[in-house]
Amino acid sequence: MALLNVEIVAAVGSALLLAELCDVAVFLFRGVAIICRYVSLMTPSLPAPWFNYPVEVFPHDTDYAGIVWHGSYVRWMEEARVACLNDVGIAFSELVALGCDLPVVDIGIRYRRSLRMGDRAELKARLLPQKGVRLLWEYELWSVGKDEPILHLTAQVTLVAVNMETGKILRKLPPDLLDALGRIMAGPGAIADVDGEE
Repeated sequence: MALLNVEIVAAVGSALLLAELCDVAVFLFRGVAIICRYVSLMTPSLPAPWFNYPVEVFPHDTDYAGIVWHGSYVRWMEEARVACLNDVGIAFSELVALGCDLPVVDIGIRYRRSLRMGDRAELKARLLPQKGVRLLWEYELWSVGKDEPILHLTAQVTLVAVNMETGKILRKLPPDLLDALGRIMAGPGAIADVDGEE
């Protein structure tokens, strides 16, 4: 009888151990799934969907001839980046509070056609797949309200995350920024948690 009790206790103990191992396996699986989701978001082969930012040309955006001054395009690109981050839930002021800045380290602009005072346009901005510590943004500026849209500008801007206190490049992005970039890369409504909930 004592041998039978020992076997029952051993069987119950094995069952409990197996249940605990299953719980650990589920926990590890969920952890791996979360990591894989973020790794895949930060290393996709395709760029993020376009973020559309409306532009209206005011007198202060132009030179004496009423043609948009070249620096206004750069300002609009920065406004679009900040608006895109806001759209996914991270204000630039939050990055500053974390001690993180995103300075431009490279910019390339192709001016195709001038905009004029009073024109309306749509600046399309999207995040390209991340390359190391560099964040690459691509832009297209299209006229709106005309029979045929006209491409006025194409550009690419490279940013890096910098520690505001030391001025050094951050090799690891702050988690809030990394999460926001993942949401941008995934597009509207594309991110659900592992359980399938928004």
